[in-house]
Amino acid sequence: MPQDLPRWPIVFFGLSFPVLWLAGLGFAYLPLSGALAVVVLVRRHHAVLPPAWYLWFGYLVLVLASVVQIDTIGRLSGYLLRVGMLLGASALALYVYSATPRSVGVPVVYRSLAWLWAFLVVGGWLGLVFPEVVLHTPFASVVPGPLMSNELVNSLVQPPLAQIEYPYGEDPVIRPAAPLPAANGWGCNVALLAPVMVRYFTMVSGWRRIGVAGIGLLAVIPAAATLNRGLFVGLGVALGYVGLRAVFAGRLVTAAAVIGVLLGAFALASLAGVTASVSDRLDSSGTNDTRTSLYDEAVARTAESPLLGYGAPRPSLRQEISVGTQGHVWNVMISHGFVALALFIAYFLVSTWQGRQARAPADAAHVTTVVGCVLLWFYGFDGPQLAVLLLAGVVAVRDVRTRPWPALSQPRCEVAA
Repeated sequence: MPQDLPRWPIVFFGLSFPVLWLAGLGFAYLPLSGALAVVVLVRRHHAVLPPAWYLWFGYLVLVLASVVQIDTIGRLSGYLLRVGMLLGASALALYVYSATPRSVGVPVVYRSLAWLWAFLVVGGWLGLVFPEVVLHTPFASVVPGPLMSNELVNSLVQPPLAQIEYPYGEDPVIRPAAPLPAANGWGCNVALLAPVMVRYFTMVSGWRRIGVAGIGLLAVIPAAATLNRGLFVGLGVALGYVGLRAVFAGRLVTAAAVIGVLLGAFALASLAGVTASVSDRLDSSGTNDTRTSLYDEAVARTAESPLLGYGAPRPSLRQEISVGTQGHVWNVMISHGFVALALFIAYFLVSTWQGRQARAPADAAHVTTVVGCVLLWFYGFDGPQLAVLLLAGVVAVRDVRTRPWPALSQPRCEVAA
């Protein structure tokens, strides 16, 4: 059974990212948060495994085993960073599920995610205002050159504030990225956090509510600037799912409101030129053809090493980017093999299904898991986005599992003779 646990490991998770990121230690954010959670669980001699955790445990075993496929120091450094973030996010999810809702409740988790949300929005604006800035952090000066040759390591130790692209020739397109290495990671986190932040807005009052609303409004401009299809798809999936559930539940007013929000958002995006810019970017960059080619190559090359994959993404034989960097499903496939991929997908599908009956406010966490199951195919989940998805899953499932269900039948009354 869950026990009362201290809140501070989850609070640390919410507040530590900015400091570590500025120091060039953003990659240590999840491993350190997870390590603190593990220390508490070990000292309490207490842990409660979420349902279907055996699937996740099997996946972790294959991830660790695939290290034997690493062939260079650069790839080993990238592998260790990914594993550290994976284990850290897993430990945080285990911690929340092992705690009672009274001690580490939904408001505590949502508050920590709200701090992450605020930092994302601040980073997005920094990317818009200072797009060419690359932070030369203190930690970058002590990292050996061979390790810096790894693209993931370099982007984490010397993070850019924005991703600058030239799909139209000489005219640059500035896509906010900070505090993530790339604009896609920024958009993915915003899409995952949006349902939770909407629910959190209804849970707080006073200056907190004003702050949540203000940060949400400030997020609109950098979100539009990312020209990120996945971000818009994720928000659309969240609204569509909420609306569909409202229809089946007979809440027609809620369903009508959702439809109104969808139509209004599309109209505003069209008037602001966002939809046209996204379409132009797709036509100019040929990203769809590139992704399709990389997906085909990922399947073909994993078939040559089906059990353990290659330990990490590998340079493409057809494109200028690496196979496994255009969606986490494909990253898992080529890095760890087909069995690991099956376990990975199965866990998130089962977890999402188990959390479908979560009540407010945990229902927003369930919506986030639905969005995550879609975005896993298009975005990388190496950083905070994996922690957000795992935490959302256990919050929703814990609410279902700890709910005091009513008796199925009333006890019979016996009349004394």
